[in-house]
Amino acid sequence: MSNLLLKKYWAKAGCITTFGVTVMLSVCSGRLSADTLQLSMHPLEPFQYSDGKGEPRGFFVDVVECALDELDQQYQLSIQPLSRVLRQYQDSTIDGFFLAAQTPERDEFGQLSAPISTIERELFSTKELREPLINYHQIDRIGVLRNSALHRSLEQAGFSKLHPRANYHVLFEMMQLGRLDIVAATDEVYRKETMDGCIYTELYRQVWDTQELGVYFTHDWLKANPAFLDSFNATLPQCIASARAE
Repeated sequence: MSNLLLKKYWAKAGCITTFGVTVMLSVCSGRLSADTLQLSMHPLEPFQYSDGKGEPRGFFVDVVECALDELDQQYQLSIQPLSRVLRQYQDSTIDGFFLAAQTPERDEFGQLSAPISTIERELFSTKELREPLINYHQIDRIGVLRNSALHRSLEQAGFSKLHPRANYHVLFEMMQLGRLDIVAATDEVYRKETMDGCIYTELYRQVWDTQELGVYFTHDWLKANPAFLDSFNATLPQCIASARAE
């Protein structure tokens, strides 16, 4: 399965664990939901991505999988472009998605989990940026990830010359070629692009805001599984610590 990962670590009647050639059968605690949780994620390196075999990887994937394993929750995880993930979320054809920042539009269809990570969103440029950053809202061409929460944040702040694209490779290349003045991204994305050799000029940077990231679950899923979100949130500290230690 190249873009669909089915996780079913536990059998419905019992758990089977294999150590070498020894098969041990133990009794499983009842799962919170017998339904299979349908999750989607969008590629956003270095937080989450698919490897050469199409398997999901990254810090967010590790945390979410850990939490669902702790809850003995069966799930399917698909990897889709962000625009498609958001349509599926709004149509309730999936039960949730990640990584996600909170917006009023997304709150209409579901609820965000406790934060998995807190990031600083920044503006990067080949020229020095000065406060207040809002002064650049009608002057400079700003590249941003299409349909992202940062895209909406800049729109709400009054930035009118936005140039959304589907990935950061394109955005940083456009800026270095002089077709954009600013790229809105995070430090993690900047470091990944630099490591990949996609950033080859000196850039100036200013922090735009701080944002918490988590998992959105639809109202339909949470209504059908009222104990799920509290239990999921309770597993996060342990799973975050485990993922960071790897």
